[in-house]
Amino acid sequence: MQQDPVGAGSTLAWSVGGGIAGGIVFGVVYDGMLPGAPNLTMWTLIAVCLGMGVGWAVGSAAAWVHTWRRWSVGDALWLAVAAASIVLFAIVAMIEARTSSFGPAIDGIGRGHPTRQILATVIVVDAVLALATLVLFGLRGSSANRAT
Repeated sequence: MQQDPVGAGSTLAWSVGGGIAGGIVFGVVYDGMLPGAPNLTMWTLIAVCLGMGVGWAVGSAAAWVHTWRRWSVGDALWLAVAAASIVLFAIVAMIEARTSSFGPAIDGIGRGHPTRQILATVIVVDAVLALATLVLFGLRGSSANRAT
C-alpha cells in the first residue's frame, strides 16, 4: 500500500474528523436508546465525550496508515499548536464540567453531582489520548528525518 506524503495538517484532519464523527455517532446512538423524545442529559454528554475519544483514536489510526512524511519545521509547529490547544481546551472544559451551570436543558445537576466528575474525567482521558497520538506522530516524523 502506497502512503501519501502529506504532513501534519492532514494527520490532524483525520484525527479531528474522527473525533467529531465519533462524538456525533455516540451521542445520537445513546440518546436514541433512551425512551421518549430526544433529550440532552449528562449521560448523553458523557457518551459524546467517549465517542470523541474513540473517534479520535480511529481517525489517528487511519492517519497513521494513510499518511507519512518527513516533518518540516511547519509540521512540527502544527503539532505543537495542536497539543497546546488540546491542553488549554481540556483544562477549561474540565473546570466547566465540574463547576458551571448547564442551564435548563439539564435540570437537577448540582455542583456536587457525581456525573460532573465522570464527565471531567472522560475529558481528561480524551485529552491524554490526543496528546499521546500527537507525540507518536511527532516521533514518527522526526525518526523519518533521522533515517535520511
